[in-house]
Amino acid sequence: MRKIAIIFAALLITAGCAHKQVASTGGLANEVTPPQKASTPSAGTGTTGVATSSENTGAAGQLKSVQAQAQDVFFDFDKYDLKPASKQALKDLSAMLLKDQKLKVAIQGNCDERGTAEYNLALGDRRASAAKKYLEALGVSAARISTVSFGSEKPVCKEKTEACWAKNRRDHFVLSF
Repeated sequence: MRKIAIIFAALLITAGCAHKQVASTGGLANEVTPPQKASTPSAGTGTTGVATSSENTGAAGQLKSVQAQAQDVFFDFDKYDLKPASKQALKDLSAMLLKDQKLKVAIQGNCDERGTAEYNLALGDRRASAAKKYLEALGVSAARISTVSFGSEKPVCKEKTEACWAKNRRDHFVLSF
């Protein structure tokens, strides 16, 4: 029991530091639009160094576009190993990340409702870590990847069926600049 408490405390500390792209509301994380930075003076920005609204819209549109391409990866019950379809989705994600070196990704590990809260947090962490290790093996810098586990706190489906639980056993990817 003490070992579980120590692991849980370590997960909470790690999760608190690892997901700066994610804002917390009511204990659940929501996607946040990344802060817009002032650009350096260049053609189209004038001499003030402030990005024009069309440039800001372009960056937000680009982020929305790549976010739409990032596919969740799914896991079998009580497992955190990557399936072939998951590996392909991660290869596609790594291609986007390698193409645009400014992109960062937060991997959110999720579980279905079965199991204790502590167990699901640990399993979600192992799922997110598996995806992170695979992305690193594909050449994405670890500094651009963060992980967080939500356990069973962010279900996409709330029915008590196997088909629904399968939708909740996933890693979700949130991209930011």
